[in-house]
Amino acid sequence: MPENESDSKEIKKEDAIAQLRYLERLYSQQYEVINDEIATYTIGLSGLRKNIEFLDTYGSIKGSNTLINCEGGTYVHAKIAESNMVLTYIGAGYLVEKGIEDAKAFVKENEKKEEEILKKLSAEKQKISAELADITYRLGALEQ
Repeated sequence: MPENESDSKEIKKEDAIAQLRYLERLYSQQYEVINDEIATYTIGLSGLRKNIEFLDTYGSIKGSNTLINCEGGTYVHAKIAESNMVLTYIGAGYLVEKGIEDAKAFVKENEKKEEEILKKLSAEKQKISAELADITYRLGALEQ
């Protein structure tokens, strides 16, 4: 009978290890997805900050010449119009004409939203990291 108990304990141990390995893969995948999301939101946040910086200096560059990036290494010479209105991207492919201060307020609000999302993603990443560390510890203990 001792052999049956030993076999039973070994099977339970193998099941526990298999279950922990499964959780380890699952959490690792979630960790990678969150890392990708953080990278995407960080890039978006950087773009919003550049927009705010541009809108802050817009008054001093009105009427000046500039180069417009048309992507793919192509640039066009342009003169910035004497206007107090800018086209602001509001999502889903739509642009809306707004005054400089309204555009700044809109972009700053989006910046706050992106920062809040980044905070939540970072907190979730920390939780997953802690779970992965716990699983690794438990696997180490079981595999000894």
